[in-house]
Amino acid sequence: MKRITVILVPLALLAARSIFAAGLDSPAPPADSGSAMYSLTDIYNRLNDGTVGAKRTGAFTEPSASPAKTGFTLDQIMAKLPARDDSGGALPSQVLSGKTFWGLLTTGWGPQPGTMPNRGAVTITPSATSQSILLGFHNGSGTVSGDVDLVSGNIRSGISIFGVSGDPNVVDTSGATATASDIILGKKAWAAGSLLTGTAPLASLPKTGNTASIRAGEDGILRKGVAWPNPRFTDNGDGTVTDNLTKLIWMKKANPINAYHPLYDQDDTVGDGQVTWEHAMAFIDGMNAGTYTNLGHTDWRVPNVKEMLSLIHYMYRNPALPNTAGTGQWTDGNPFSGVPSVFNSTESRMSTPYWTSTRDDSSSAIWGVGLWYGAAMSNKLSTDYWCVWPVRGGP
Repeated sequence: MKRITVILVPLALLAARSIFAAGLDSPAPPADSGSAMYSLTDIYNRLNDGTVGAKRTGAFTEPSASPAKTGFTLDQIMAKLPARDDSGGALPSQVLSGKTFWGLLTTGWGPQPGTMPNRGAVTITPSATSQSILLGFHNGSGTVSGDVDLVSGNIRSGISIFGVSGDPNVVDTSGATATASDIILGKKAWAAGSLLTGTAPLASLPKTGNTASIRAGEDGILRKGVAWPNPRFTDNGDGTVTDNLTKLIWMKKANPINAYHPLYDQDDTVGDGQVTWEHAMAFIDGMNAGTYTNLGHTDWRVPNVKEMLSLIHYMYRNPALPNTAGTGQWTDGNPFSGVPSVFNSTESRMSTPYWTSTRDDSSSAIWGVGLWYGAAMSNKLSTDYWCVWPVRGGP
């Protein structure tokens, strides 16, 4: 019978050999330092906290006693090893350039170099358009530029800049045409982007318009008073004319009763527009109530004597009215129409005056203005051959 020799190798030794070698052959004799290796504890600590660990040094020596139960099991070491994570694993572009990380992706397992650009301190200055923020690492010391002028008072009403709303008092005045001389003395106003302080006297008289003269000292030479604007009048295209000197708004038709409502006139000759003062006042009341044509306004009134006289151009007579520009005599439609004839040959009177709302010192008389010479006169309230010229607005 043949003898079979069985060599029993401890399983623990086989397991240990499988840890440091691809086969069962030793890299060097047991007593050689080349066979030194890390312990399982070294491997665990490296995975757990990065401890470097150290191989044994010197030749192998037999232990003097049985080893105690120490170290870590293979299961404990496996628990410390990284696992693939294709959903949460980092990409190189998500790690700062120059830094290395352990990749967990199937396509990027193991040590990987980061590629994220290092932008350092980034400063952004706001502008009128959106600006891109570049991909990369920002070190936290950058800023978004501020501006002490970004306050409500520097922003126009209705505009909001970076959450700061404009002040309701800040408006666009670029279209304003007023100058300091158009503003009452000492008063302030914004015009064309500038704050103006008024220089216009509290009470000022306009020029007469007269340029005729024979000797020094005459009005035609001195021409004192506030200058007339050019054009003097503006036709608003809605049946009204604005006087650019006084800001009064007159009906373009200077005799509206005759033009619009001739049957209203029952005082004298039906259709001539000439009425008593009471009828003139009642007619204006009817306009504001909508009974008679009012051109869409309900604040018409009979002008006072000063307002009526403000239309007079003292260079002319019959009638003493200026044209649209203010540089010549009125003609029909330039700018007013239907101004009554100032000479009534039938009744041998030179003017058809206009009623005003100014009473003289008599309880039964009212001031009027005739257009022949442009003179003020008073007459009884019962006079039935005067006209009325509606006006609105003004200072």
